[in-house]
Amino acid sequence: MNVFIILLILIDLQSISGLFNPGQVLEIPQGKLRGLENRRRDYVKYLSIPYATFVGRYQNPGPPPLWDGIFNATRGNVFCAQLHKTMVPIGDEDCLTLNIYSPGQISYKKLLPVIVYIHGGGFMSGSSNELIYNPEPIVRKNVIVVVINYRVGAFGFLCLKVKGAPGNAGLKDQVAALQWVNKNIQTFGGDPQSVTIVGASAGGASVNYLMMSREARDLFHRAMIESGTAFSPFGFAQDPIERAALVASKLGYNTKNPFELLNIFTNASKADIINASIIEGTVDPMKRYIFRPCVEKQILGGYPFITKTPKQIMESGDYNKVPVIVGYNDKEGIMDESLLDDNLYQELEEHLDDTLPDNMVFTGYDQKSSLLKDLRDFYFQDNALDKSMADSVIDYFSDAFYMYPAVVLTRYLLRDNKHPVFNYYFQYSSRRNIIKIMNGSGDKKGASHGDEVFYMFEPIGLFALPKSKKDAVLINRMTTMWTNFARTGDPTSIRSSVLPLKWSASDNQTLRFLIIDETLQMDTLPNPDRIEFWQTKYSNYGIITQPRNKY
Repeated sequence: MNVFIILLILIDLQSISGLFNPGQVLEIPQGKLRGLENRRRDYVKYLSIPYATFVGRYQNPGPPPLWDGIFNATRGNVFCAQLHKTMVPIGDEDCLTLNIYSPGQISYKKLLPVIVYIHGGGFMSGSSNELIYNPEPIVRKNVIVVVINYRVGAFGFLCLKVKGAPGNAGLKDQVAALQWVNKNIQTFGGDPQSVTIVGASAGGASVNYLMMSREARDLFHRAMIESGTAFSPFGFAQDPIERAALVASKLGYNTKNPFELLNIFTNASKADIINASIIEGTVDPMKRYIFRPCVEKQILGGYPFITKTPKQIMESGDYNKVPVIVGYNDKEGIMDESLLDDNLYQELEEHLDDTLPDNMVFTGYDQKSSLLKDLRDFYFQDNALDKSMADSVIDYFSDAFYMYPAVVLTRYLLRDNKHPVFNYYFQYSSRRNIIKIMNGSGDKKGASHGDEVFYMFEPIGLFALPKSKKDAVLINRMTTMWTNFARTGDPTSIRSSVLPLKWSASDNQTLRFLIIDETLQMDTLPNPDRIEFWQTKYSNYGIITQPRNKY
């Protein structure tokens, strides 16, 4: 039996094993539903609630479905169609559900702030599965947490700019989920006027996109963007038709005509589309994320998520201006186990140009060659690439794909947003940094891409993680800051032994970062020379650049 199926059984067994009992029956416009509550009745969850109707492949989500009787919101094992890490296609296209977690008995006299969490996965994978995203440490701080599913891969981000596949279906799913929260969360004790959207990696980029979309403008009041923005190389498709054509070629077709591509992607099986979306034979860790958000066309009868590029929208200042946290980890470049492979370094030596961010544009090879020479000098001191250069490779990937885009976004926000903008730099390391460990880099200090997630969520079942006393202290600090922000817009609004210092917001003169480690401390922009390197290069070749000064 597939290991993944066993995990799904485990999570269902947990629901009926006595850890949780049937919970209170609630009624929303869709119908009645029953969730689960723990034995102490101080932790309640409603799982796999449909927030929209799946209308059809690549189509915008429809209105929430209705049901008769009592909906059994007790099983959290819905996955959108995607490729599992075992290289087996899993999940369904009809997957538009969310999970709600609340601290005990519902009170309608004092509504609680709401955190809506958007998972990562490069817009190609991920889910709301509570094996990973069990938010109990956050909920214990007296907030309500909603974790959503949205369509990924081709099913969520095929962008042909025609009526049958306009693009950004996955982002429109997220808007539908926020609309559902706005209309229904009060039934669960949540305050629809105090909603904070939070996401990591592609989830962070999604939060950035939701800030830019007019469809989501009034649906949230604070935003947290972790390790991913719309400016990240994986965050935007400049060439969506080319990307679709590449996958179609693996299905046996040679065309770039959007209507022919629509016919191909409509008639192909779910499994064939998932398998054809696997991109191999590249040293660029970003190229595997073939389907991404895009600029849409205005199509009669539809509603576009965005009709301008992220740069154009942020440059115009036409976005939802709310308090924001933007941060990243010190070793974002630890993204997979390939750093242990000698072949990687040989391929990097021969094909370093393939790793350049694809949001850079060159008018000729001379420009690219000049940038490559500068990159080799700056990061590798012109040394040959081998395993001894692993730390430098990590720095390069970290800066180009995550850190510099986050700084660009921060500066846009500071230019126009009158609300506070907070920055953090996460570098804590322990046995709980499971992403780094799974990628074979557990001996390295610092935090890899995704490691911060497990100081907010408490994975369960086979994914349960160790927790030292130091880990427990940091988890308490992280969840306190995050929920303070969700409650007040200020992560250190209440000073205590848990939060002994003030997290100061950045401003146009100074970027201020909270350095998150065993202790907390304030500092200015980490590694400014590395950020300056990319600022110079993007000024010459980049589609993303620093904002023009409006002062």
